[in-house]
Parts: sequence; structure tokens; C-alpha cells
Amino acid sequence: MSSETPSSVADTSTAGTSSSPSSSTTNKQKEKARVSRTSMILWHAHQNDAAAVRKLLEEDPSLVRSLEKHATS
Repeated sequence: MSSETPSSVADTSTAGTSSSPSSSTTNKQKEKARVSRTSMILWHAHQNDAAAVRKLLEEDPSLVRSLEKHATS
């Protein structure tokens, strides 16, 4: 999977907010990681790679919700 971030997930400014720069950075990193894991599981599911999907779900069971969202779209 490419390490490039899609332009739709571009970094947004937090100027004028009360959160500290370090907490804002941490939140952005968590969001990017979540998007990456969601993309990975969807890609592996599309490739019919059950072993990779199983491993990702074992590591992060909350990914089931991302599959449910995309299945109904």
C-alpha cells in the first residue's frame, strides 16, 4: 500500500482552537492511523486475502465497524 496520503485527508489547521499543539498533533496522528488501517482492511478484503483481514481484525476489532459502513454504502 502506498504511503502517500490522499488529498482528501489533507492536514487541516487548528489555529484559534484551545487544544495544545501536542494534543492536536496526537489526534491527527491517531486519525491518520485509523484511516490507514481502514484502507488496509478494505484493500485486503478486495484482494480476498482472508489471512490478512483476520490478522488486522485480531489487532484491531473496531475495524469491523469500518467494514459495516462500507458494505452498506
